[in-house]
Amino acid sequence: MKKLLVVLIIILLFFVSFVVLGSNQYTWKKQNRKTIELYKQEKFTEAAKLGEQVLMLSEKIFGSNHENVAVSLNNLGEIYRAQGQYTKAEPLFKRALKIEEKLFGRIHSKVGKYMYNLAMLYYQQKRYSLAELYYRQALEIYENVFGTENVHPAVAEMVSSMAKIYQVQKKNSQAEQFYRRALQLKKKLHGENHPDIARLLNNLATMYYDQGKGFKAEDLFKQALELNKKLALNAAAAVNLNNLGALYYSKGFYHMAEPLFNQALEMDRKNLGDDHPNIARDLANLGALYFTRNKYKEAESYYRQALAIDEKHLGAEHPRVAADLNELGKLYYHQKKYNLAESLYQRALQIRKKTLDPKHPDISNTLSSLANLYFNKAKDASLEMEPFSPSLMIAQLQNSQASFIRAETLFKQALDILEQSVGEAQGTVINNLNYLMVFYEEQGKFSEAESIYNRMLKGYEETYGKNHPNVVGLLVNMADFYKKFGKFNNAESIYKRCLRINESAYGSNHVEVGISKDVLAQFYHERGEAQKAERFYKEALQILEKTLGMEHPQVSIVLENMVGFYKDQGRYGEAEPLYRRAVKIYITMLGAEHYYMATAFDNMAEICKEIGKKKEARQFRKRAKKIRKKNRSQSL
Repeated sequence: MKKLLVVLIIILLFFVSFVVLGSNQYTWKKQNRKTIELYKQEKFTEAAKLGEQVLMLSEKIFGSNHENVAVSLNNLGEIYRAQGQYTKAEPLFKRALKIEEKLFGRIHSKVGKYMYNLAMLYYQQKRYSLAELYYRQALEIYENVFGTENVHPAVAEMVSSMAKIYQVQKKNSQAEQFYRRALQLKKKLHGENHPDIARLLNNLATMYYDQGKGFKAEDLFKQALELNKKLALNAAAAVNLNNLGALYYSKGFYHMAEPLFNQALEMDRKNLGDDHPNIARDLANLGALYFTRNKYKEAESYYRQALAIDEKHLGAEHPRVAADLNELGKLYYHQKKYNLAESLYQRALQIRKKTLDPKHPDISNTLSSLANLYFNKAKDASLEMEPFSPSLMIAQLQNSQASFIRAETLFKQALDILEQSVGEAQGTVINNLNYLMVFYEEQGKFSEAESIYNRMLKGYEETYGKNHPNVVGLLVNMADFYKKFGKFNNAESIYKRCLRINESAYGSNHVEVGISKDVLAQFYHERGEAQKAERFYKEALQILEKTLGMEHPQVSIVLENMVGFYKDQGRYGEAEPLYRRAVKIYITMLGAEHYYMATAFDNMAEICKEIGKKKEARQFRKRAKKIRKKNRSQSL
């Protein structure tokens, strides 16, 4: 009887423990689902708090090396990543990967998935070499698991990711190769009309855009936009509109960028409401556009709206919030509101140091912004010194000198960070060099600025080779630098080198070659070497007309440059037909009533007057006056 009772108690205890375990497992599943729902709703703070509880619960129920623990770790890592808390996310992803490798071995699709997540984190941190390593390993796993002959979605997606990581590292030939392969795989899987095709076209366009191949990028952005509209994918179409707008913005075609940015904002508001992170992106783009056009009041409004949305959805210490703060700081800096700008820069720097790798280019960017602020603040203060108060002048001089030293220190810190990431932050390197060059130029320190340029050029040449198109951007800046200091022979030699590099890389009838010839023509124009200037202008125009068409915006830029050249020569008869063509392109791009057309018609009137067409000159003046009157009434 006693033995039977003991057996019954053991059975009962086992049953109770099984019921408790089942109840705990149900609780974990329920709470895990709720965490995922909060994440999808972008309620990241709530999701993180619950995700931490779910992780502790999973460890308590399943032990430290169970698959459900790996799931909990991965989910919490994803939440931290969305919040920009990259240093908290990394150990979670690593631990989840280690558990999966222990459970399933290295060659398993689940291991590939967790490697992919870790690679995504490193990509967002701009730790590109690590990201490439994990992307490549994940691709190898998927190809081993699913094979290379049969097309599998996971393989196609990983090939696309490899293209992206090569792109950001300026490994352009590998990037293009993988983008083409990804397109081929996706078309086999889905056909020509699928969202993934539009996404890859957009990504390939961004690669060409990053390479300075704006015209290839333009065509692909338009293809992606057309496909997304056809598929009624409004959120993706808004991305394409923003990218196409950014392309035109970078070329200085602000009149073409503005309607695209507004269309993107309108489309996102219609589909997402007024308070979505995508709206913040749209607002920031418009803020940048109005900032560039010196419409500071409108820019501030858009920047502040973007900041408020990002703070609400992402938290006050997210890297995107830091980016918003930095841009708003630049706006105040340009208005000489130095104290406001400094406080925003400092807050952005604090966030970036807390959330990013110490050698991240964004930290360098904020350091440069602060350095530029201290430099110009000190310069302005030195111009406003009270000449009748020697003691005050001495104090002001000391303060100014301290600010100059502080600025130089920050510039060097920023440049030191960037020199360690050449190829990952090329554009930022050039911007910081320009800041530092201006700093030394103002103080007459030509040799210091020149040595920095030469040091950076050496780094670029070691990374890409002496005759790689990626070196051209830095070389153009160096040529401009020499030109500013009156070193015209040096400048001419470098401009010519840029042309040779582009001709070697692209052939003699390429857009980039046409642009290089236009740059050389402007140089000779400024130097008064009319014969050389005219020759290069004509060659540039011929190339761009052939490659882009007769009515492309880039063609209008060369036409306008040539008109300026002929006007300076007093050759108004030759300027007239060229400017008529430019005006025709402007009307096609902008419409005849656009505010810029007032300036264009005034210029046309001036040319007509000089060649004796006084009646037509008066007509152009009237059209310009009418447009200005209309725009004034609309702005009231």
